Amino acid sequence: MKFTAVSCSRTGSSLLVTFKKCTILFDCGLELCASNNVQYKLPAFNGVDLSAVDVLLVSNYLNIAALPFLTDYMHFKGRIYATLPSVQFGRMICEDIIRDNSPGTQQNGAGADRTFYDVERRITRWYTKEDIKKSFDSVRTCSFGQRIMLYGGVEIQPVSSGVCMGGSNWIIQTPFEKLVLMANSATSILTNASMSRHYHTQDMDIHPMKNADVLIMAPSVIQSSMRPAVSDYSAQLKKFCETILQVTQVSGGHVIVPCRPTPLILDLFGVLYLFFTNATEAASGGGSRINFPTFMMVSSQAKALVATADIDTEWLPSERQERSFHPDEPFFSTELISMGKLKLFTSIHEDSFRAALSNALSATAIGSSACLSPLVIFVGQSDMRHGEVSHLIDFFHHDPRCGVVAIDPDLTDSSFRLFESHRRDATKLQFFETVLDPRVDVSSACTLIGQQLTPRRVIAPPDVIQALSQSDAAHANPLDLISPSRVSYVDGDRFALKLSRQFERAELDHHIAKMIQPRSLGSNSASASSTFISSITAKVTKRDGKILLSTPSNAAPAGQGLQPLPKHLWGTISHENLFSALSQRFGSQRVRFAAGPESIIQICAVAVAVLAYVCAH
Repeated sequence: MKFTAVSCSRTGSSLLVTFKKCTILFDCGLELCASNNVQYKLPAFNGVDLSAVDVLLVSNYLNIAALPFLTDYMHFKGRIYATLPSVQFGRMICEDIIRDNSPGTQQNGAGADRTFYDVERRITRWYTKEDIKKSFDSVRTCSFGQRIMLYGGVEIQPVSSGVCMGGSNWIIQTPFEKLVLMANSATSILTNASMSRHYHTQDMDIHPMKNADVLIMAPSVIQSSMRPAVSDYSAQLKKFCETILQVTQVSGGHVIVPCRPTPLILDLFGVLYLFFTNATEAASGGGSRINFPTFMMVSSQAKALVATADIDTEWLPSERQERSFHPDEPFFSTELISMGKLKLFTSIHEDSFRAALSNALSATAIGSSACLSPLVIFVGQSDMRHGEVSHLIDFFHHDPRCGVVAIDPDLTDSSFRLFESHRRDATKLQFFETVLDPRVDVSSACTLIGQQLTPRRVIAPPDVIQALSQSDAAHANPLDLISPSRVSYVDGDRFALKLSRQFERAELDHHIAKMIQPRSLGSNSASASSTFISSITAKVTKRDGKILLSTPSNAAPAGQGLQPLPKHLWGTISHENLFSALSQRFGSQRVRFAAGPESIIQICAVAVAVLAYVCAH
C-alpha cells in the first residue's frame, strides 16, 4: 500500500492511497485561508497524476468544493462516489461560493482571481455554474452500507460518520484485508434528549470499522487544538443559545450569524426555538417578559436547503424517520415557516427582506434599550471578508446593542482577527465566538482507536499519534512506546506500507474442481466441525487483480487414463480404512488383511502393478 498526504488542511484535506493497484483519492476540499487577499486555496496536487486516479471518495459536503476544478481543469477521469446529501449540499456550497466570487475580472482586469490560490498556478479563475453542474452530475451516489466493487477485486463501502447529514467514513477491503478511511467523525452528538429531536444526523457506525489492517485518519477528523475547552456538543449548543439570549434580551439588539448553507442551520432553528420557548415560560412564571425573536436566513440556497432536507428522510436518525410518516412535519424548520417565526430570503437586496428589516427596526421602543422584535439573521457565508454578511455588518456597525456570533470552527480565529480590525475602524458591534464543532477531540479519538476500533496499524496526524503514545505511557509498558504500527504524516509526505498477507482468494477452474477429493483432518470424518483438505496441481494465472487456478496444459484430458488415488496428507494411516479403500478398488479376492501386531495388508501382483503406475503418475 502507498500513501500520499496531498493536503493536510483541516478545511480542505486530500489523501491519496494506492491499494492492490487501485489508486484512490480521498476528499477534495478547498482550504479556507486567513489572508485578506487569499480566501481559498486548492490542494497541492503537484506530483500527483490525477489522470491515473481510479476513484474519488467524498466523505461529506464540506470536502467536495474543489471537485469542479478536478474534473474540468486537472484531467481527472476516474469514478466519483459520494452519498446523496453530500452531493446535494456540496453543490449548494459551491454555488454559494461562486455567487460572491464571480469569475475573474473584478480583481485586476486580467482574468485572474485573487480570492483563491493554486500552488501549481494552473488555474487562474473560479469555476462557473456550468462547471458545477457538469462535475456534480458525474458523481455516483451511494447509500450507507452499500458494497461497491472496484478494479482488482477491491470493495468499498460507506458507513455513517455521525458528524453531519450524509457524512461517511469509507471501508476499502478485499476478502482478507481491510482499510478504513476516517474523515470528520462524531461518536456521541447530543446528550440532551430534548435537543436530539431537532438533529438530522445518524449516529456513527463503528462496528464495520473494527479490526482493520490499516486505519487512516484525515486531518479533519478531530477538533482543532485552537478551539475552546467545551468539547461536548450539547454544551456548545447551550452556550450558543445563551449568547443569542444575551444579545437579544439583555442588550436588546439583533444578531448576525455567519454560516454556510448546511443542514446544521436547520438544526439550530429547532434548538433555538425550543430554548426560547422554555425561556419564555420560565420568564412568565417569574413575572418578566421575553421578546421572542424572528429567525431569518439570507442565502441564495436558503429555500433549496429546506426543500432538500425535506426529501432526504432516509438519511435521518431512526426516530426522525418514523416521524416522517406522521401527519406532523418531520422537520421543525417547516413548522417555524408556517408559524411565521422563520423567514427565508435569497439576498439582502430582496424587497421582502428590506421590508422585514425595516419593520423590526421600527419596532424598537423609543427611549428604551429593549428591542420589541429582535432578529436572528443567519447569513449564508461564514467568511466575513466578503459577501452579504459584510454588508450587514456595515449596516449594524453603529449599534453597540447588536452582535455577531461566529460558529464555524474553521474560521472563528481569522474572523475574530478580521473583526478586531473592523472594530478599530469605529465598529461598535459586539463579537462572540461560540464554536459549534461536533467532531471528536484528541482524547476521544484515542479512546475510539484503542478501545473500540482496535486497528493493527494507524496512519494519523502528529497530534493523534502523540496522544496515543502518551496514553500508552500512562497505561502500558514504556518499552512499547515506539510502535511501528503507528505512522504520522504532514503535508507532502509519501511512503509505502507493507501489509503482511496471510491468505489470498482464487477461483477454481471447473475441471480442477471436479478432481478435488477432500479428506478430513479430524478423527471423525462425519463431524460437521471437521477441517477438510485436498492437494491439487494447477496452473496459476493472475489477471485484473484476480487469481485463477486452471488445468495444466500437460494434464491428461478428463475421462482418459487412470484417475490418481488421493494422497494421504495428514495424520496417522488407519489400517482399516486403507484395507476398505483397496478392497473397493481391486476387489476383496486380491486384497487380504492379516490381523496381528503388525497389521499386514497382502496385495496380489496385479494390484501392485496398478498401484505402482498410479504412484508414478
